Amino acid sequence: MASRLIRSRRISYAQIGWSLAASLIFVPLAFWGVSPEELWHSLEQADGRPIAIAVGLFVLTAVAKTARWALFFPPGGARFSSLFAALIIGQLVNFLLPARLGEVARIAVVKRREHGRAAWLLGTIADEKIVELIALASLILIALPIVPLPVWLLDSSLRLVVLILGAVLTLCIAIQQRARLRRGWRWLVGIFSRRSTGALEQQFDMTFDALLLLGRRSVALKAVLWSALIWGLMIATNYTLFLALRLEPSWLVAIVLLIVLQIGVSVPSTPAKVGIFQYLTSLTLTLFGVSRETALSYGMLLYLIVLVPQVVIAGPFVWQEITRRQNAPVRLDAPSPVLPPDAPQSGRAAGEESRP
Repeated sequence: MASRLIRSRRISYAQIGWSLAASLIFVPLAFWGVSPEELWHSLEQADGRPIAIAVGLFVLTAVAKTARWALFFPPGGARFSSLFAALIIGQLVNFLLPARLGEVARIAVVKRREHGRAAWLLGTIADEKIVELIALASLILIALPIVPLPVWLLDSSLRLVVLILGAVLTLCIAIQQRARLRRGWRWLVGIFSRRSTGALEQQFDMTFDALLLLGRRSVALKAVLWSALIWGLMIATNYTLFLALRLEPSWLVAIVLLIVLQIGVSVPSTPAKVGIFQYLTSLTLTLFGVSRETALSYGMLLYLIVLVPQVVIAGPFVWQEITRRQNAPVRLDAPSPVLPPDAPQSGRAAGEESRP
């Protein structure tokens, strides 16, 4: 299941075509009506001290995200350095490429460094994404009564909240109906795959075992606390950058900008998010009375704060992956010390085992 995902995920010609078309649309939109002289003057006058603080906050955010991901591993099951390397590489891949390949890269990196099972790792990433989506929905619901949002943003935010809540509800139902889903998976595999159904059922069980970790009160509580810290750091990054351009800082504007970017940039778009990132930032800030030149300057600085640290930090890790993979290719069926021995057993059919 997850192993096949790692092998098969590729960037299609349709994605490349969409990315090029989006670039031709959003890059001109970002710079439309902007005076180059005023834009340069705004960038030239930027204060470097808040920019340095914003970079530090971004790095701390990556560390906090790694700590949250580590909650879904047993003590000593995976080194923090391996998880950090996988996360920063995955974030960079998602940011640079017009396809959501970052999660696949994360699985491959941890798999090589820790010899983990792809199915289990897929479940841990799903846990993290679920917590992240719930945090985003909560932030939207908190911001809506406070900030007067335009109709287009209000409608998009409400639709996203409904989709997130629906996805979480669907997952809860799926976990409750695990035995039936497992039988359906066995039947589906028997029709379309020649692989051993026992091996694929084992992968199915491992992924579900990882998902069930969110049902543990201690894990869920820690994940919520780490998520609150992560989102606080991201909001603080936006807030600090206002000081760099000598704008009146506003926590509410920083929150709205974070929501817009989280929604807009998460969709596969232009290569390296060029154009769409700056356009969404500029569009959001102009809603609050910021001039187009200053808003675009803010967007360009925030883009560099997000991109440059990721490239600098991920560079050595990427080099390690390239050199080590040439010498020792990844074995997708390697044994897994990452899977905890006390993985949740609830929901299994009687007499079934899914120990890796």
